[in-house]
Amino acid sequence: MIDTRGRIKASSSSYHPPGFDVSRMTYFQAFQASPALEQHVSPLYWSAFICDYYIAYTRRLHDANGDFAGLVSARLAPRVFDATLAQLSMRPGETIALVDEDRQLLARRPAVADTDTLKILAGSERMNAFFAGDASTASMQLTSPLDDTERRYWLQKLPGFPYAVIVGNRMGMVLDGWQQRLWALVLIAIAVALLGAWGLRHYLNRLRLSQQLVARIDEREAARAQAQMREARLEALVSSIQDMICVFDENGRFTYLHAVNQQWLLRDKDAVLGCHYVDVLPHRVSHEFGTVFERVKRERIAEEFFYTLWLDQRQRYFHAILSPLAARDGHFSGVLAAVRDVTQARSNEAELRIAATAFHTHLGIMITDASGGILKVNATFSRITGYAEEEVLGQNPRMLSSGRHDAAFYRTLWDSVARTGSWEGEVWNRRKSGNVYPEWLTLSAVRDKDGVLTHYVATLSDITERKDAEREIQRLAFYDPLTGLANRRLFMDRVGDALKTHRRGAAHGALLFIDLDNFKQVNDTLGHYAGDLLLQRMARELSHRLRDTDTLSRLGGDEFAVLVHQLDDSLERAAEQAEQIAQKLLAAISRPVVLEHEPVMVTASIGIAMLSGVESGVDACLQQADMALFQAKKAGRNTLAFFDPRMQAELVARARLETDLYQALPNEEWRLFYQPQVDENGALTGVEALLRWEHPGRGRVSPADFIPLLESTANAAIVESTIALARSLELDVIAEGVETDAQRQWLSARHCHAFQGYLFGRPLPVDELEAQWVKATG
Repeated sequence: MIDTRGRIKASSSSYHPPGFDVSRMTYFQAFQASPALEQHVSPLYWSAFICDYYIAYTRRLHDANGDFAGLVSARLAPRVFDATLAQLSMRPGETIALVDEDRQLLARRPAVADTDTLKILAGSERMNAFFAGDASTASMQLTSPLDDTERRYWLQKLPGFPYAVIVGNRMGMVLDGWQQRLWALVLIAIAVALLGAWGLRHYLNRLRLSQQLVARIDEREAARAQAQMREARLEALVSSIQDMICVFDENGRFTYLHAVNQQWLLRDKDAVLGCHYVDVLPHRVSHEFGTVFERVKRERIAEEFFYTLWLDQRQRYFHAILSPLAARDGHFSGVLAAVRDVTQARSNEAELRIAATAFHTHLGIMITDASGGILKVNATFSRITGYAEEEVLGQNPRMLSSGRHDAAFYRTLWDSVARTGSWEGEVWNRRKSGNVYPEWLTLSAVRDKDGVLTHYVATLSDITERKDAEREIQRLAFYDPLTGLANRRLFMDRVGDALKTHRRGAAHGALLFIDLDNFKQVNDTLGHYAGDLLLQRMARELSHRLRDTDTLSRLGGDEFAVLVHQLDDSLERAAEQAEQIAQKLLAAISRPVVLEHEPVMVTASIGIAMLSGVESGVDACLQQADMALFQAKKAGRNTLAFFDPRMQAELVARARLETDLYQALPNEEWRLFYQPQVDENGALTGVEALLRWEHPGRGRVSPADFIPLLESTANAAIVESTIALARSLELDVIAEGVETDAQRQWLSARHCHAFQGYLFGRPLPVDELEAQWVKATG
């Protein structure tokens, strides 16, 4: 059982289960092409699934409204016809056979071991003509190749079925009874003799006329057979043509049609014959076709005609050649149109145009044969390499090799092409001028439909500018733009690598932080340009005192850092070597420098942290060097200092105290104490308010511990807290050290209105102070 889409709904065959698609089968397409077809019997066909010959018998199914509801199909084995023929009574020497329209033997009695129908039927042109022609019956004398017996055969096509019955009688059986006929003729002759000469002459005349009639009938049969054979040959020739052939009469009506693909006709072939092209073709197509038809009819010359049709929801393109036909008297009798589907050809042409356009792209393209000989290059290839096309044709791409890649590189490249069909990557090649340049290469193997390698296609682009940009990006990302030294990011990466090396038991290293003393004065007095020149000069001086294996970095501002590798295995000896390097750097920095025609003398402070492989990480090492630098500055500058673990402990304690100090006000840990003030007689003259810090864990913190921290901490929150505390006690507060108007405005916004600092005046002798304020107050 088959539905309207060609899908099997139910089946007794395991080779055609439900869901199997038979829409491409000949019998299903026959019902689609002909709505009036009710049943269909197929010729003998070979089943690849069962490896045997079968016949398909199919009937149309209708629903309650009489509409097409699907098909029911039965598969019959040719052996059923053997059983039928076996029931027939046959005389000795007589044969009967059933064949299909392709001259394949379905059944024969008597049976033979060899059932190859082509050997049986291919020996007679008259039999071939019968199967190719329209005649329904025929008779002929043949020698059977099965048993080499000469027989007289009668052939009968079965109406409505693609089969024919062939009955043969051995020639000896045909001639049986000749003796009786001879005696009859003798008696007839005697009777004729008795009737006289006139009767004999009359009989002989009739016999001669009969013989002439038989001869003419035979000639007519032979002529008809020849005509049928020519027609069959013509039909076979036309059937082999894939194009659609249409013949129109002088009025534009279809008189002949040949179409391998029935869809091109838009309707059934039998329904088209006799119709005018206007009634068959879509309006747009028929209008254009009519114009060409009339021009061919008028001018008697062939013309081309292009049109499109929508078939299976896809637009297809057709090319037709309309040629005039002439009758024997030379008058116009119609038009022959040869139509070809050129959809794929147009698609191929479009792809070729696209490929041709792409060939002239901004990428260089090189095409070689399977052995590597260059067949074609584009203009971009010539522009990149400097070679004209005629200079490289027939050459091997090895002519472009730069020599920078070894044999292993190319072996890996070609292994990838052989395994995956392509390779992509960066290659260094050489231009015609001899210059070596980087290019991005994509190499692809081209194979034919059988998988045989035919060509290689390479696309290449010059990436010199990209490489330059990458180097510039790397320089900006990892190097200081002013001095060209490593920046903080690259320096930290180098420190991390050094720590990994030291952890593996290698020699010690050292980390040096360098800070120029009083560098701000150079910027303030000579300007920032002079300051930049000084930094560049210091960078050169420091570089000249270091080894190539050491890393010199500018961390920012006037801060430099040095990573020294491969010092002594002994930590003490390594520290001595680091100190010697630092002393050389201090000496180099302290040399007089002339900037803007002005002599400048600068010094530096250097902090040193040793790298012994036990550090916790990069940040810890940097922190140790920074603490050592702080210690050097504290020691009076123009000196060096090593990191001391006790210093780090003090710093940690200071940081914790500072954190607790920030929480003192919101946690209400401040307490006010009052200390009496008396005169010489012990009488109370006043009290001094003293601020104390009651820490929940530390207890009462001495002012000697937190006052210096308050004085040295920049943090705005402490000042704001102090102002708020004074206001809550209704005390006046004065801010000292006010140097900018922004500081003054910030203090005013927080209700501090008494100020002291350089913004209002510097410390002066009393006479100068009096003179300045007298002048200011008028």
